Amino acid sequence: MFFRPVFLLCAAGGLLAGCGTTRQSIPPEPLPAPVLGTVLHVDSAQDLAVVSLQSNARLAGPFLYSRNPALRETARLEAGAQRRGRMLGVRILSGLPNPGDEVLAAPKEETEEEPGA
Repeated sequence: MFFRPVFLLCAAGGLLAGCGTTRQSIPPEPLPAPVLGTVLHVDSAQDLAVVSLQSNARLAGPFLYSRNPALRETARLEAGAQRRGRMLGVRILSGLPNPGDEVLAAPKEETEEEPGA
């Protein structure tokens, strides 16, 4: 009779003592940027392209980039004011996108301009 309460008390104390230990937290990996759309047409002479946006695409800023199916960056883009429905006109800043390339939002640290620039 005395054995059962002592055993339960020791078991509960052991479980609670384990709760107080701290583990090193591993910082979470950044989430991959969501695909906003795909390149439909490229006019390399005027450095313009047309992007078909996905229905759930939300532009967080004007700077975008495109990547090929091998996930290699093909171009840096800037969203223009030309938008009709899910079609978006973009200016090619560098590189050359190809029709079918995925379009993603550029990471914030790459889009921030230096002060005084």
